[in-house]
Amino acid sequence: MKHWPGSPICLPNFASWRIGFDRLDKISLIAIIALVCWIGLLIALQPPTPPAKKAEIQEEQLTIALNPEARSQAEAARKLLAADNLKAAEKFIDTLIEKHPVYSEGFMLRGDLYLRKNDAIKSMQAYRQAISLNSDYLDKKTSVYQGKKIKNMVTEAQEKIKTALAANPDDSEMKKARKDVYYMLRRLAGSCGS
Repeated sequence: MKHWPGSPICLPNFASWRIGFDRLDKISLIAIIALVCWIGLLIALQPPTPPAKKAEIQEEQLTIALNPEARSQAEAARKLLAADNLKAAEKFIDTLIEKHPVYSEGFMLRGDLYLRKNDAIKSMQAYRQAISLNSDYLDKKTSVYQGKKIKNMVTEAQEKIKTALAANPDDSEMKKARKDVYYMLRRLAGSCGS
């Protein structure tokens, strides 16, 4: 060990070290190389990441949005909602969602239907499904922005859930709905203006 003048720290003399591998060093080196190869193999064989899945869903949504049948069903449901023909609109919306389960517009229409029926909790849950498929509904810069309507619905649903849980704290449906509200509040807080 060398002692540097004026320093209380002793440093090892690196020049005196011998570079050589004994049996344990060789086994350790082989184990490290095998571990690195195994980790590399795991990374290479990893399933597709969620953004790739999201891109697939967006591509499918675009295909559906360009599908004249889906567009005409959505437009017919919108017209029926505007005319307050809720039963017929519900049939169109259910058919649209059944045929095209990743088409976010169907879930937005279902949310609008429940909004017309004054069911804030179901409306908020339908909007949650739509937003999980297409977050553009919360982005002011897009043509499909619905942030204010969704925010108002989430606030109303939150109040109804608080009231229901105060009356019956063990209500599992309301506990699940409360989780949906928290999810929606996080999404609204992270959106591009709501």
